[in-house]
Amino acid sequence: MKAKIEKIDNLSEFSKLEVLGNFPYKIWNTRPSTPLTDEKCVDCKICAKTCPTEAIDLEDVTKIDAEKCIKCSSCVQKCPVKAKHIVTEDIENIRKMLIANFADIRKEPELFI
Repeated sequence: MKAKIEKIDNLSEFSKLEVLGNFPYKIWNTRPSTPLTDEKCVDCKICAKTCPTEAIDLEDVTKIDAEKCIKCSSCVQKCPVKAKHIVTEDIENIRKMLIANFADIRKEPELFI
């Protein structure tokens, strides 16, 4: 990266920055369902405490307000016993696609100058 920066003589030589990705942003027609809680739950309340929208009831962590839930999966990631999960056909298909297409791709940082 340092070598690239040191080679810069004149900033006006740069063309418009083109970043990989989808533009315009594609809006999905369906959203994933709210997380479910299975019998492994030990009622530690970590999920409720880390929920950014307070959608999980502190008294009963199996109750999730679907209107408040933004489907961020924070509760799924933070659960120490893996009792929270989101399982829908769409999510499973996305998971399979990501594994099939990106699991073996080496991730190198990319510098845009």
